[in-house]
Amino acid sequence: MTTTMETTMASNSRIKASVMKRLKTVKAAQHQALRVAGNGNPKYWKSQPTVGEQEIFAKFKAEVKDYYRAEQGFLCCYCSVFLHDDHSTFDAEHIIDKSNHSSIMFELSNLAAACRPCNRAKNRKQVIAAGVVAPPVPTKDTDYQIVHPHLDNWDDYLEFDEFDRIRAKNQSPKGAFTIRTCKIGGINAARLAIYFGKGRGKAEKSLQQFFRYKQKSKKHAHLDLLRKLARRGTKDARAIIKRLEQEV
Repeated sequence: MTTTMETTMASNSRIKASVMKRLKTVKAAQHQALRVAGNGNPKYWKSQPTVGEQEIFAKFKAEVKDYYRAEQGFLCCYCSVFLHDDHSTFDAEHIIDKSNHSSIMFELSNLAAACRPCNRAKNRKQVIAAGVVAPPVPTKDTDYQIVHPHLDNWDDYLEFDEFDRIRAKNQSPKGAFTIRTCKIGGINAARLAIYFGKGRGKAEKSLQQFFRYKQKSKKHAHLDLLRKLARRGTKDARAIIKRLEQEV
C-alpha cells in the first residue's frame, strides 16, 4: 500500500520542471556547434567523430542529466520511478524523438530525464498533437499528446492508486496515452505482483499480459489465473482482483 511518506514525496515532486536556461560547462558557441553537427544526423547523439566533439558532448549530456534529474525531484519524468545518481542508469530523454527531428536534438526545451524502460518504450513514437509541426519545439501543453515534463503537472493527468499503480487521473486521455506510450503497464504489473506471495513471478507475467491486451476475453483468461494465484497471496491480492474485474 502507498505510505503517507511515498504519497507526499510523489505529490511534492510532480510539478512541471523548469526548462534549463543555459549551460554552465559548455559554451554557447560549442552548444551551437552541437546543434549544427546533429542536424540531419540523429546518430550523432551516440557517436561523435572527433575527440574534441566527444568531450563537449559528454559535458553537455552530463549537465543536462544532472539538471533535469534534480528538477524532476529525482524521478523519471513519465513513470515516477526514482532515478539513481549514476548517469549510466537513466537517459537524457528527447521528448520529441531525435530520429525524426534531429534539428531540435540539442534544444534544452526538448530534453528531460527518464528511466531507460520508459525512454526505450517511447522510442520514436509520435507525441505531438495532430497538426502540430516541429521544429521549432512546440511550447504549449496542448501541442502534446503525452504528459510533458516542462508544460504539464504530472498530478493533473496521472495518479497512484492504493496499490502504487499508476493510473490515468479521471480517465485523462493524455494520462492514458503516456501509460501506453511508455509501457508503464510493465512497472504497474510488478507493483501489483508483490502482493501475490510466492506466485509473484507468474502473477507479474500474467498482469503484464492483462494490461497489454484490449480484448475482454483475453483479459478474463488472465484474471482466471490471477484468481488462483491470489489464493496464495495476501488479502490485498484478492482486493486487486476485485479492482481489475471492475475495470474489464
